[in-house]
Amino acid sequence: MSLNVRETESNNKDPPPEVDTQNERPQRDPDYYFPDGSAVFLVENVFFKLQASLLAPRGSSTVEFRDDASSTRVLLDFSKPLTDQLGAADENPVRVPSITANQFRLLLAVLLGRPSDRTYISLLTDARYSNKHSQELLMRYLDLQYVSHKLMLKDIAGWALEQVEHTLASATRLADLEWEYSMLAAILVGYVMAGVDGLAPSYHLLGFFQLILSQSVASSPLTMRSDPNPNIDHCVAFFKSASNYAFGDFILGSTLPVLLSLGPNSIVWKDQLARDERAILYTVYAHWVSLQSNPHLELGWLENPLKFISFDDVCRRCFQRLFDAWNDSFGRIGTLDSPLPLEDRWTTAHQSVVVDSSPASM
Repeated sequence: MSLNVRETESNNKDPPPEVDTQNERPQRDPDYYFPDGSAVFLVENVFFKLQASLLAPRGSSTVEFRDDASSTRVLLDFSKPLTDQLGAADENPVRVPSITANQFRLLLAVLLGRPSDRTYISLLTDARYSNKHSQELLMRYLDLQYVSHKLMLKDIAGWALEQVEHTLASATRLADLEWEYSMLAAILVGYVMAGVDGLAPSYHLLGFFQLILSQSVASSPLTMRSDPNPNIDHCVAFFKSASNYAFGDFILGSTLPVLLSLGPNSIVWKDQLARDERAILYTVYAHWVSLQSNPHLELGWLENPLKFISFDDVCRRCFQRLFDAWNDSFGRIGTLDSPLPLEDRWTTAHQSVVVDSSPASM
């Protein structure tokens, strides 16, 4: 007991001097003093009420919205009193178009999240752990990138894109899942938005799009199909609508090889394509040549990568991943000596698998 008393006396011997703040003028905190009152926003028929400045880029006094790559507008100027303008009440809300309520909630979870909020913690940490990678997680990050892009919050959009990149470390596993058409479209939109925002382009998103389509035919025989993979249906839809996209050449280049790999006897060719569309595929099919007859392409590594890559070139772990990926893809082909056009078509169907797992992508 006496020891505790002595410690207490010692600790209180020289107490810190009191700071007299009564005569000092209070200062506004640079980060957490919001210059505006709460404003009402209407998103997908749902009211939200929050500090409008949370939705503005740092240093800005307006909430802005991006209609398209070259057109923006001001949704709210919160440097003025809200009493007589939009956002003052439910009867006169700030309407936010083209964004769902769930996407807006996701943004607010990032802006206002607490450590006890599971959604907030999941967004912050799950991308770093491969066992947490899922279709749902990837779409959350793409949704967050989208809503941040629309509201011109570049820093959050950039962070979301970084999490997308981390999640795509599990691309091969995720590509085996069934994907909705809207999800595949969101993957392409995510790539385009990064360019508009001046962020580094995510070529992994484009590769992942191709990987999903190519792996949709990898698990089935390339003959007549009575029950196509849903991802094949999406491939057909993208093939048909490629001309409607600004990056239609990429979509056409991604879907055409997959549809060719199905062959003219497939249900897809017969039942899901119009005559003009089949004519395109037949033309390409007729001009397809055997890989073996083109030695200048130097494709020997497709038959056996062990002849061209050794432990001296890559680490043991990367080498094993490459070899495992080759076994699951090009290794199924055998030799590239087919006498018939398109007989080596599995090469096209599986090329993204090896690219996704190559040492260069690690």
